[in-house]
Amino acid sequence: MIKGCSAVMTSLMLVCFASFALAQVANTSLRGTVTDPSGAVIPGAKVTISNAANGQKFTASADAAGGYVFAAIPPARYTITAAATGF
Repeated sequence: MIKGCSAVMTSLMLVCFASFALAQVANTSLRGTVTDPSGAVIPGAKVTISNAANGQKFTASADAAGGYVFAAIPPARYTITAAATGF
């Protein structure tokens, strides 16, 4: 009986520690929509984010609905800019 409880406890501890290990992934994402002052979307806009601490930059292009996504970026304070022809 004790051997059975020990095996169950060991299994539960492994599951708990595995979930803690997965929680250590240090990435985040950022998404938004590029619009002009009137609220119209700007498809194809080039969106750039710059890490304020180290200057690292990431770029994305807005889709047909003006949406952009930066996936799996390190958490930080970013400056964001968008540029498009005519703006």
